[in-house]
Amino acid sequence: PFNDNFFGGKVSGFNRNWQVIDIAAANAALKPVTVGPGQTLTANGYVNNTSDGGVGQLNFALNNDTVSAYGMAKLETSLGGIRVRGNVGLRYEHTRSETVSTQYLAGVPSTVRQTQDYGEWLPSALIAADLTGKLVLRGAYYRSFVRPQPRQVSPTTVISGSGALYNVSLGNTKIEPFTADSVDVSLEFYNRPGGNISVAAFQKRISGLIGPITDRSQLCPANGGAFGFGLARNVRELYA
Repeated sequence: PFNDNFFGGKVSGFNRNWQVIDIAAANAALKPVTVGPGQTLTANGYVNNTSDGGVGQLNFALNNDTVSAYGMAKLETSLGGIRVRGNVGLRYEHTRSETVSTQYLAGVPSTVRQTQDYGEWLPSALIAADLTGKLVLRGAYYRSFVRPQPRQVSPTTVISGSGALYNVSLGNTKIEPFTADSVDVSLEFYNRPGGNISVAAFQKRISGLIGPITDRSQLCPANGGAFGFGLARNVRELYA
C-alpha cells in the first residue's frame, strides 16, 4: 500500500487502501512458463496466444527513417510608401517506414517486412504590412502534415467470428500522412506601449484524414482483388 511518502508527504488525508503490484516479484513467481507444442514466447517471456488476433495486430516493430531539408528567405520592401516585411520558407521531409511483424500463415509463424515511402513539401509564408506607425496588417500561410499513428499501420489481417458471421479487419502499412493548409489574417492596432487591439480570421483545411474503411466494394472487390479468386457472387444466387 501507499505510505506517507505519497506526493512527497505534502498531501494529507488521502485514501490509504490503494494497492500496487511488485512487478519484479510477480515475474519471478510466474516465470519460467511451460512452452507447449507449437507455442512461442513473447519478448516478456510469456506464451503467445496465437488465436488472439490482437497478438499480430498490435505487436509489431515500426521504424521511421526521416530526411528533411529547409530553406528560408527574409523579405523587406516598400509598396506605395508602406513598409512590407516577412519571410517565406520551404521544407521537404521524406520518410521511409518499415514494419516487422510475426504473422501466422496456416498456423506457421513467419516474419514479414513491409516498407512504405512518402515525401511532403511544406511551404510557409508570413507577411506584415505597417499601414501606419500603430496599425499592422499581417497574413500567414503554412502547410503541415501528421504521420499515421503506429496502431493505424498495423500489418496484420484479423479474422474473427464463427458460423455464418465473420468480421475481417484488414491491416494496412501503406497509409500516408494527412495534411493541413492553414491561412490566417489579422489587423493589429498598437494603441499604446504594451497594448494591442486586434481582429483575426483563421482557416484550416485538412486533406486525407485517416479513418477506417468499411465500404465493402473496396474491402471485397467483385473480382477478388489481387488474390485471384475471380468474380464474387451471392451464395443465394448460386442455389436459386
